[in-house]
Parts: sequence; C-alpha cells; structure tokens
Amino acid sequence: MSALVSLVRGLSPVAGEGVFAAEPIARGTAVVSVTEGRRVHRSEYQRIDWPNYRGRIMQVDDDWFLEGIGAIEDFINHGCDPNLGFDAAGTALVALRSIAVGEELLFHYSSCENHENWRVPCGCGAVQCRGAVVGFRDLPPDERRRLLPICLPYLRRLATAADISSSSPMA
Repeated sequence: MSALVSLVRGLSPVAGEGVFAAEPIARGTAVVSVTEGRRVHRSEYQRIDWPNYRGRIMQVDDDWFLEGIGAIEDFINHGCDPNLGFDAAGTALVALRSIAVGEELLFHYSSCENHENWRVPCGCGAVQCRGAVVGFRDLPPDERRRLLPICLPYLRRLATAADISSSSPMA
C-alpha cells in the first residue's frame, strides 16, 4: 500500500496501533493505494503458522492475498462503521465521508476477506458493532448488501453470482 495523503501512526482505541489523518480528507479522496506488497497464493497462506505470524495480510481475490510491507497503511484498523472503502477498481481505499485531522482511519475487513468460518473479535466501538469480524460470505444478507459497494471487485463478482439477497451463506 502507499499513502496518497498525509497520515500518522499512533496508539489506537480500536486495537494496538492505528493510522490517523494528519490533514483533512475530503469525501471521495483516494487515501491509500492497496496494490503494493507481496502476493501470496492460497496454498502458501494455508501453511502460515498463525500463532507465530506477526505480519499483516489481506485477501485480494479468491485465491490471492497481499502481505503488507510494514508501511503505515498496513496499520489501518477495522471498523464496523468505516470511513474508508475500496474504490471500484479495488486499487485504493477512498474516504467514504469527510475525515477530520486526528481521526482514525478504518475500513471494514469483511469488505476484502471471504474465509469460511473466519472470525476475529471486534472492539471498534461503533453503534452497530457486531462484536466480531467475519468473512463476507458469513455476514447476514442485509450487511452484505450494505458493504457491497465498498468491497473489492472479486467479492462484488461473487455476490452477484450468489445473489446476495439469499439468506444462505455465500460460497
């Protein structure tokens, strides 16, 4: 990833370290590029020793993941009410609304992750916080519909094929 606006890293009330706006960010502004990092195939991903893994990695397609390179953007936390979402091409996180100086940048991890039975605790503090982050496939249909416009393209393709109005989990 690469920062496209001025950002600072600091202690986060959400989780560990976070990323904060160092300048006002207007709605629609591309904030960080999400194309840099080491591409990891699912076969390698499945062999990661998770208890000892200290990197940051996100799913970017059905069988592909992007491992962070230690840049400031790799520390953007999850939020159930995110202020960032993926652009239509899936190459950048853009501001979903105006973001004030000092405000923590957050994106919804379910907008890129689609692992079956994947679940991590959430302490984002948003009014609509679900208490846990799950893969897009395991979200309730109404939540899938809400997040779909800010998801990576591969999830939009899968959701269209699976008809997200269905009450069953998305394959």
